[in-house]
Amino acid sequence: MYNSQDGLNSFALDLPIVAEINFGHGANPDTKSSFGGFAGLGFGISKIGSSDSFGSDYNNAAGLVVNAGMRAILQENPVGFRVSYLLNTKEDFENVIGLGVFYTL
Repeated sequence: MYNSQDGLNSFALDLPIVAEINFGHGANPDTKSSFGGFAGLGFGISKIGSSDSFGSDYNNAAGLVVNAGMRAILQENPVGFRVSYLLNTKEDFENVIGLGVFYTL
């Protein structure tokens, strides 16, 4: 992505492949519960980088990823929260923490 105002180039790729266990709200179409959650384990790839006139910085990660989250009905809207952690197996690069909020259809 290029931003002409700052001269900043940036990119991000997050590719998890995860098997999850679901319970409660959203686990299947017949669930009557207003609260639910999930937990998963798998493999992930994450590449994040940026560069500008002052230099560049990037993180290249691949390895075991674990995630968990919850889903609930809040004011008649189905929403959820997710947290993930990628344990990087590549030397000299950082592990990756992910946070997310989503709307369930």
